[in-house]
Amino acid sequence: MKNTFIVIFITVLFLLFMTGCLKTCPQKKEDFIDQFKKLIENVKTDKRTRNDLEWDYLDRNFRKLIKECQPKFASLMTEQESIVFWEDALGYVYVRYGRDFLKKYARTDEFIIRIKDSLLSRELSIGPAMQRLCKEWPVLYGSAHKEISSDLKNAFQLPKKKMLLEFAEDSLAN
Repeated sequence: MKNTFIVIFITVLFLLFMTGCLKTCPQKKEDFIDQFKKLIENVKTDKRTRNDLEWDYLDRNFRKLIKECQPKFASLMTEQESIVFWEDALGYVYVRYGRDFLKKYARTDEFIIRIKDSLLSRELSIGPAMQRLCKEWPVLYGSAHKEISSDLKNAFQLPKKKMLLEFAEDSLAN
């Protein structure tokens, strides 16, 4: 009973600590990027013991940022901002769901498809992206980026040598 209370208290405290759920997208690109960075900063830490309620909160914010806010600011983002944004989105999905989810839902989950299409349309390579994430994200630090890259390429059914633009024809960006 005491442990349950502590878990509930910590969860509520965590939720209060985080910024509130996004009701609307920010008005400025800088605010949008800052909100996304804060979300990613929380996910890339070693806090792997999140409960379903905490992940639900993070997922709702992540999906809002990807689905509604990113298209609003896409044309205003520099190439480097865009690259980091989609690489971090890839990292979020991998940390959140792991390989089993990706293998099962890579063809049907709209947000995984959106991330895949965005990586393809920018001709971003998963290998270097995962190499950066495995160096910079404490939760992935020291992970075998080649193994994760291979898993992601298989889950996304990407060509092993070169990612081609024709795979992005069914983009959900529209």
